[in-house]
Amino acid sequence: MGQKLRHCGYALLAALCIFLLILAPARLLLVLMPEGFFQSTGVIRGSLWQGSASSVVVIINDNAIALGAVDWKINPLSMPLLSPEISIRSQWRQQQLFSELELDMSGNIQVDTLSLSVPAGIARHWVPLSLGGELILNATQVHFVDGGLQSGEGTLRWKNASWKADAGRVLLGDYLGHISIDQNALRLQIDEKDEPVGVSGWLEWDKDYRIDMTVISANPALRSALLLIATEDDAQGMHIKIPSQVK
Repeated sequence: MGQKLRHCGYALLAALCIFLLILAPARLLLVLMPEGFFQSTGVIRGSLWQGSASSVVVIINDNAIALGAVDWKINPLSMPLLSPEISIRSQWRQQQLFSELELDMSGNIQVDTLSLSVPAGIARHWVPLSLGGELILNATQVHFVDGGLQSGEGTLRWKNASWKADAGRVLLGDYLGHISIDQNALRLQIDEKDEPVGVSGWLEWDKDYRIDMTVISANPALRSALLLIATEDDAQGMHIKIPSQVK
């Protein structure tokens, strides 16, 4: 009789734990994430398993990146393995993101897939040019430790690239760069010399950024605009070299 009562008690306890998990509030997701990595100053709705949050930012290498409104789903079957699998979608203005990631009990994050689309005009933060088109990032196996980038690889495509000159929009081409991540540093390598405006070189980003690129163009207006950040190499080449100086 005592054994049956114990088994009944265990069953009730298990049922209670499952019930509490089902009702777990959405804000509990912030507890699962590394401390300070995922922040929301807006409304958080739903449950731990499927919820939404507004005004979300993530902190990567001490830089705040706005995601806007975020929706997520957690695969319940991943919880017994203590490695929650989470699908995330977000939208902020014209920026869109989709990601599938896993958390471990140490607070580390393994991003299995990441797709991010943003207007190319965001590059105005780094270069004093009005650029058009779409930047499309696709990455796999991106590993975060304590909120910092550790490893990963991917591609960055600049689709329908253009530059807004005084006389109108100038088409530049379509560019594809390769991304590698190693110990908190992201490096973009590009070699697209055959486009209407040729580009080759690299960009590195951690807490600051560095650029070492050559731009090949015979367009006098574009060359004149680039002189704000570049030096002339030859008849058509412009060399952009920016050290780690922007906070």
